[in-house]
Amino acid sequence: MGAHGPVSSRGCRSVGSPAASEPPRPGVSLTEIHSCDVVETRTRRLELFVADRIPLVDYLVLSDDPRLVAHECEQCAAKFFGRRNACASCGATAFHEVTVPREGTLRTFTIVSAAGPGVPVPYVAAVVDCGGITTRGILVNVDPDPGQVQLGMQVRLTTVSLGADEAGVEAVGYGFEPA
Repeated sequence: MGAHGPVSSRGCRSVGSPAASEPPRPGVSLTEIHSCDVVETRTRRLELFVADRIPLVDYLVLSDDPRLVAHECEQCAAKFFGRRNACASCGATAFHEVTVPREGTLRTFTIVSAAGPGVPVPYVAAVVDCGGITTRGILVNVDPDPGQVQLGMQVRLTTVSLGADEAGVEAVGYGFEPA
């Protein structure tokens, strides 16, 4: 539930706005319109979508079932996160999106004990094999202790709040937690 109503699968607020049922007020500015409010005009209806949550990376899809997407080379099937102009493996330029499995196996990790200002330590930096796709992320919901983190452990994708700006828009990252 967002601050102004239920949150849609795209992270937008679904708001019942008085503006949707009343004639538009003269002089209303865009700064007065809130997320996903609807403004009626005489000839058309304009919907404004402003996200309550935004992903930190473009390959994180926020929805009721968050997921990662990779770009797969159509020639050699190599997979990459983020947009590519050409495949690093074969040089081809055609790609399509594939969904990365949400569950995987922890292949390696390190416990980070020193970081930049404002980054809480210690934390676990991890490399996870998600159905053959190597994925880097943080390991959450587990103590950053070598006795609690084991190579080969099964993990699953989860989202992590990274904070919000002055307008209340939340930045969301991803990590992995024990399955």
